[in-house]
Parts: sequence; structure tokens; C-alpha cells
Amino acid sequence: MTEDLTSLSKKLAREIKAREVAEQLLEDRSDELYNSLLDIQDNEDLLKKALNSMQEGLLMINGSYEVVLFNEKLRTIYPEWSHCFHQGVRIEQLFSLFTQHPALDTLDESEDNTTSFEINLTDGRTIAVSVTRSQDGTLSSTHKDVTTIKASFQEQQRLLIKLMQAQRMDSIGKMAGGIAHDFNNIIAAIKGYAGFLEEDIPDDPKLKNSVLKINQAASKAEELVQHILDYGQPDKIKFTAVEVHPLINDSINLVKATLPDRIRLQYQNNLYPGYFSGSASQLGQIVVNLLTNAVQAMGNQSGKISIKWDRHNKCDLTQPNYSATGFFAKDAGVIVAGLHIFSSPCIRISIRDDGCGMSKHTLEHMFDLFFSTKDQREGHGLGMYSVMRLITEHAGGIRIHSKPGIGTLCEVVIPAELPQHTEQEEPLELDIQSGASVLLVDDEHDAGHVLSHALHRAGIPTQHFDRAPQALQAFMEQPEHWKVIISDQMMPDMRGTQLLKKLRDQGYQTPFIIYSGHIMDDDHAEHTSLANHVLKKPMDIKTLINTVKQYL
Repeated sequence: MTEDLTSLSKKLAREIKAREVAEQLLEDRSDELYNSLLDIQDNEDLLKKALNSMQEGLLMINGSYEVVLFNEKLRTIYPEWSHCFHQGVRIEQLFSLFTQHPALDTLDESEDNTTSFEINLTDGRTIAVSVTRSQDGTLSSTHKDVTTIKASFQEQQRLLIKLMQAQRMDSIGKMAGGIAHDFNNIIAAIKGYAGFLEEDIPDDPKLKNSVLKINQAASKAEELVQHILDYGQPDKIKFTAVEVHPLINDSINLVKATLPDRIRLQYQNNLYPGYFSGSASQLGQIVVNLLTNAVQAMGNQSGKISIKWDRHNKCDLTQPNYSATGFFAKDAGVIVAGLHIFSSPCIRISIRDDGCGMSKHTLEHMFDLFFSTKDQREGHGLGMYSVMRLITEHAGGIRIHSKPGIGTLCEVVIPAELPQHTEQEEPLELDIQSGASVLLVDDEHDAGHVLSHALHRAGIPTQHFDRAPQALQAFMEQPEHWKVIISDQMMPDMRGTQLLKKLRDQGYQTPFIIYSGHIMDDDHAEHTSLANHVLKKPMDIKTLINTVKQYL
């Protein structure tokens, strides 16, 4: 019995010892486990901080489209879907713009199980997404808002294109300058030899006058060359008071030389004088460019181009005045460029055509450098860019209304200027040549001089007038003096048929010969019924001489 108690006592002692050891071991492991839990919590906090410090949104979803991991940046990028981003939430339908994107289908075809694509949000932002799929089907994706980056890249591309265009314009300018320089040398030779000719020819007024005309033509060519050179050196251009009517008249004369018969050009001049502040050559270039565009817009159809000008004490191009402009096309596109509002006196030139018109898209880009709706062989996109540049240099503005199938209205506004000398002109005293029997009217001075000279050489004394009102005045003062009247048709002050009608209405039946390169169908009956002869440009001089001789 005693042995059993002793054995039991030893066993109990061993168990107590083992229990004490176990308890001590458990206590030691508990501290270790607690410290491990603290370390894990610290690591989770560090991971969370690391995730939330990322500049990109992070999203991990398992094969069942349940959220495994995400960061706060993701919610910032997608505020409308922030409620979806919680651990364990299934987002297959809730965030379909990502989960159902077609690019995810290409992961099976990718060797490294990665793909990239962009998500375009309704608020205009663009999100760049990169996705990787692991073997267990988990999708790990990063999301970055690249809206600003893309805009910067597009702006960089736009500036690069502008730079290339500027370099191209610089090359064109240098090439034009070189051509102008060489052409100046040719003109200098022409003027030099004309000077030699003037010194060597006998004292013959007719020959002297011909040499004078050569010099005058060479001087005009010099002016044109100088305009090209000035284009690249705008600081050298001097602004003066430029009279509106002669400038428009000269521009019309340049354009009508190539005007088809089917297009009627109507110019409405004001009775009072008006003056621009600017460069006559550059302002003329503006008008010629717009008139040329109007002619080209007509294509093969018949129609009318009208041009007029008026003076305003102030003008607001942002407020279209359809009653004043005569442009009634509903829903017409409109673009305004340059200065919009003029609070001081200004001149407005309006050019309207019945051509094909332009779409709103074309209007938006028409002042862009090298933008053209024409074939590359016909247009280079420099015309309207140059117009805009010149208008801006003159502190002016331009407004264009246009609609396909209706036509186009261009309005150019330039600050007005008072002439340096405003003395009132004295009444015109006409010097009617006593021996002249033929009255010639042509607003092109050089063309009229050539015809007059040819008739003189044929023994037909002729006096040339370059304005129809002067010619009418000369005839009315001595109607019996004139045997034949020869008149150009297209003149700014008065058409040849208008001059003819005035004479016929007053009972004068003096033989009347009209010549023109622009005889319109609707005017043809009037020409043939009132005029004695209608000749078409270019005229054969012998035909003209023989026609005149019939009445002498």
C-alpha cells in the first residue's frame, strides 16, 4: 500500500512538473504569437499605406469577379463606382466598363497574360488600364488618369505641326524672295534698255510715248516684286490713307481678266469717298483673294458675285445684321476672326457669291495654314491664311456666313482713315482733241492706250478716256464732233451698255462699238439691239480698224 502511494505521489509530481513546463511554454509562445500578430498588423498598415500612396489605382479580383484588393486611388479615379470597391463584393455587372471590356478577351492570346487598353469616361476623362492574369485566374490591374497627359501630347503634336508649317512658310518665303530678287534684275535690265532706247530714238512723240509705257509697265512690275519682298518683312510696310473705290476697282480689274462669261460681277460703289488706314498693296491682296475664292466657288454654274462697301461709325461683327448684308440663309454657318468690335469709324467691304457654299466644318478650319478643300494641284491652303494675316496686321476683322447650296458672304472691316489732303476737287475740264473723230472708253489705261495708238497708226484720230462719265461729258459737250464711239463693256463707274443706253435715250444714233471678254447671256440681247457692233476680246486689231472705217 505504501509503495502504491509512493508511486502515485511521484507520478503526480511528474504531471505537475510537466504541466508547469507546458504552462511556461504556452506563456512564452503566447507572447511570441502576440508579437507576431503585432508585426502582421504593422505590415498590413504599411501595405495599406503603400497601396494608398500609389499614383495609380489598384484593383485585384478573383475568377468570380470578387474584389480581393484595392486602394483609395481607385475610388478617386472612379467616384461613380466607389461603392463597388469593397472586399468580397462581386463587380462583374457593377463595374462592367472594366470587367466586360473586349480587350480582356485577348489575355488568352497573350504569351505573358497581360493586356492594356483605355477607358473613355462620359465626363471626358481617359483612363489607361494595364491588366495581368495569374494562373489561378486572379486579375491584377492598374488604372491611371491620362487625360492631362494626352492633352499635353496632342498640344505638343499641334505645336510640332505648327512649327513644321512655319518652317515650310519660311522656305516658301525664302524661295519667293529669291525669285523676286532675280525678277528685279530682269526688270532692271528692261528699264535700263528702255532708257537707252529713249536716248537713242529720234525726237518722235509716238516712239517716246511707247518707251514711256514700257517704263510704266516695268515700274508696276517692280511694285509687285516689292510686295512679295515686303510680305516677309512686315515691319517695313508703311500705312497710309488708301481710298476704297480705286482699290476695289483695281482688284476687280485683276479678277475679271479670268472671269468666265457665265459669272456676272456686280460692284456697288458709294457716292462719297472712303479711306482705309493701311497698305494699298496688302488691302488689294485681301480683296483679290476673296474675289478669286468667290469665282472658284461658282464652279461651272452661272450666277452673280456682288461686291460693295460702306462706312460705319462703329461695327460689331458678333451681331449679324442680316437685313443689311442680304444673307438670309437659315442655319448658315458663321465664323468671326480678327478684331470683333469696332468702336470708331471703319470701312466694311462685303463680297457675296451664289456658289457652292461651305460646311460648318470647313468654316472652322478655313483660316488654318495649308488647309484647303481643293485638289493639291489647285490649292495649297495659303490664300485664306494670308487674308487673315493681312487683316490682323491692319487691326481689322472678318466675318463669313456660308451654307452649302446657298453661297457665301464675306465681310471685311478695316479701321477708316481721313486722307492727308481733303481739298475739294475742282470741276473737271476736258481737253477734247480737235482732230479726234473716234471716242474710245476703257478703264484699263494701258489697254485703251494700245487700241488708241493702233487706230492712230491706221490714220484714225482717236481720243481715249479711262472713265465712262468723262467720256459721256466729252460727247455731250460736242456731240457732232464724234463719228464713232468704242467702249469696253465691264467698267466700274458705268457699263458700256449703260453708256450706250444713255446716248440712245437722248436721241443720239452715233455708231457704237462694244467689246468685252465677259458678254453675258442676259445682256446679249441688249448688246445686239442697241450697239452697232459687238466684238469679243481678245480683239483682232485689223477687225476693229475695218469696223471703225465703215462709219468714217
